[in-house]
Parts: sequence; structure tokens; C-alpha cells
Amino acid sequence: MEYNLFEENDLTELFLSMIGMMNAVKPEPEIQETHSSYLAKINMPGVNQRDIHISIEDGGYVVVKAYRSYGMNELSYKFRVNPDISKDSVHARYENGTLYLVIDKIVHCLGKKDQSVN
Repeated sequence: MEYNLFEENDLTELFLSMIGMMNAVKPEPEIQETHSSYLAKINMPGVNQRDIHISIEDGGYVVVKAYRSYGMNELSYKFRVNPDISKDSVHARYENGTLYLVIDKIVHCLGKKDQSVN
């Protein structure tokens, strides 16, 4: 028996519903704060590393966009950390379907008074 995926039938409905369920899966990023940085772990299965784009927006927003290889749908994450982040210091690693981000904080140095010795 042959099926035409472009004709309405039970198999087509099942297939389309399964694609819809795969596209609906979007786990939330895990974010941790350390003394010097923010660490983010985002599960992004089905994404090619070259299709991941990361940007830092004003106000401490981190935006991650990527296209999955199946379904051709876009994954988009936007989360906020404190605005004390360095826009120029984002380190990313994509491994086994998971994106790891290290976003450095801006280091504020407190000035010390010079002390003289009498």
C-alpha cells in the first residue's frame, strides 16, 4: 500500500502531529551565576553549530537563535541576567546538542587611597 503524504489521510495526520510535537519541545535554559560570570546551558537538539547566533542586548538580555535541521523551524531564547555583563566577552561551546555559554561580568575596581609612610 502506498501513501501520498500530500493527501489527507490518517498517516498524514499522525505524521504532522508528530512534527508539531517535536517543534513544540523547547526546554528552558539553565542559568547559574558565579562571582565573575553567568553560566547558561541550553539544550538545542537538531541544530548545526553554524546556525547558532548569540547576541547581547542592552539591559542584560541574552538572545540565542538557531534553526533546527528538521522542520526548518527557528529556536529562539531570550533571557535576562544583570546588566553588568561584558558584551565583548561571551564564550560559547556547542556539544552533543547542548549549547554552553559563559558570559563574563564587568569587573568594577574600587580605587584605593595611596597611603604614605611617615
